[in-house]
Amino acid sequence: MKRSSVLTITIILAITAFAPAASAATTPLQSLAGKWTGTLNGAKPKITVTIDLTGQWNGSRIAFRGGINCSGRLTFVGKDATSYRFVERITKTTSTGCALARGIDRFTPLADGSLDYSWKLDGGGQSASTTLRRSVT
Repeated sequence: MKRSSVLTITIILAITAFAPAASAATTPLQSLAGKWTGTLNGAKPKITVTIDLTGQWNGSRIAFRGGINCSGRLTFVGKDATSYRFVERITKTTSTGCALARGIDRFTPLADGSLDYSWKLDGGGQSASTTLRRSVT
């Protein structure tokens, strides 16, 4: 009887040790999944950003419309206590104002359910920010 209890505990410990650590790493990222939109602060003419976060490490998309017209992809690179960081790579553009650039996007969840969004050009210089709201469509 005692031997089967030890065996059961050993099996449970082995399963726990080799199970994917999804809850701590991916659950918060999955809570960001959805389509988000906002208007960049200070941009003239007005630039609307639409971000489709998949909730996965890769595959999220970003698009800018208005004063510029471009789109690209986001790759998750890490998180700190309050925010999530992605590398942004613009892959399509029909605007001269939107270089095929690379930058760092930071998303910080806010208490009202929105996201604080900031972008900084890789290497510095340019930056942008807005508050993103989840789209219902």
